[in-house]
Amino acid sequence: VLLGSEEPELRRLAATNLATLGESAADLVPRLTLALDDSDEEVVRPIVQLLGDIGPAASGALPKLQQIAFEKEGDVKQAATQAMKKIEAR
Repeated sequence: VLLGSEEPELRRLAATNLATLGESAADLVPRLTLALDDSDEEVVRPIVQLLGDIGPAASGALPKLQQIAFEKEGDVKQAATQAMKKIEAR
């Protein structure tokens, strides 16, 4: 719910807290995929990393992760590339 907040700080906090869930967040993949559209990289990066930690169950997010890896630069691009490897590797 906080991922959709108007407040950037709340979205960042929610993303950071969710990132600790790992594979147990598999049922949140559709919501997490939507959060990848956030304009704040401090929200997107932990969500990308979480999707990678979820593994194959996050395969629904692959198209969005590919888009991020193609369009973004720096840490977010690296995180998306790593997440895709983790999702496809298992």
